[in-house]
Amino acid sequence: MHQVILLNNTSYYFPILLQGEEVSSIKHPFPVENMYLEVEDFVDLVKSFWGKPKVSDSPSFILAKKLNFLNLRLKEWNKEVFGHLDAKMANLTDKIKGLFV
Repeated sequence: MHQVILLNNTSYYFPILLQGEEVSSIKHPFPVENMYLEVEDFVDLVKSFWGKPKVSDSPSFILAKKLNFLNLRLKEWNKEVFGHLDAKMANLTDKIKGLFV
């Protein structure tokens, strides 16, 4: 683990960057596609998901549980609204490749 203090011109606080060994198996908690932001009431949807789990414990535990719940709900919502985007993207990529053969 390596620690680097970053410069910050806009505050008295300095962000700290922690660098460790690269772990390739870590996924992003929940990828948010730009198209989500174009869906009417998306922000309200996220707010409703965020408020649903009633958790009490330490602040870090509450945050972790709420993020996990939000991740699961967004994945379900994504499939309901947009379908299986990975499969659609692979299909479209194959079609585009077919145009150049």
